[in-house]
Order: sequence, then C-alpha cells, then structure tokens
Amino acid sequence: MYSYEELLTTIVRAANVRPILMPLPFGVWHALAWLGGMMPGAPITRNQIELMQIDTVVSPDMPRFADLGISPRAMEEVLSGMLRAG
Repeated sequence: MYSYEELLTTIVRAANVRPILMPLPFGVWHALAWLGGMMPGAPITRNQIELMQIDTVVSPDMPRFADLGISPRAMEEVLSGMLRAG
C-alpha cells in the first residue's frame, strides 16, 4: 500500500523526472480545483480532490486477487512499460 506521496515519488523515479513535491492543505487544493473548473480541460477537478481525502482500501468482504484469478505485480515492475506506451 502506498501513501499519495510514495505513489508520486515512485512514478517520478520511474519516469526519470525531478519534480518539486510540495505539500498543500486541502483548502488550497479545493480552491485550485474551483479555479480549474472554470477552464476547459480542467487540470484537476473537485471530485479528484475529494478522492484524495479518503482512504481507498479494499473492504475485507470483497474478493481477493486469487479469487478473481489475478496475479498482482509490484507497481515498480510494470511502470517502465506503462511509461513507454504512453
């Protein structure tokens, strides 16, 4: 399981870029999403901000990977292929 910061750090490392990661309070994110909502092709939406504020962890009552016939792989294993395809 990754925190949002760990997720971003893992992706930028695989993409070989050096972003500046700066923590922002959610009030700022909401304001940016509100302003972005006035632009065509908004870079971030209010729904995305809402999703960042909640944990998205699967319920223990849901089927597991094995139940679904899925063999999970570490994100680091597949990132380079995903970035090449994009």
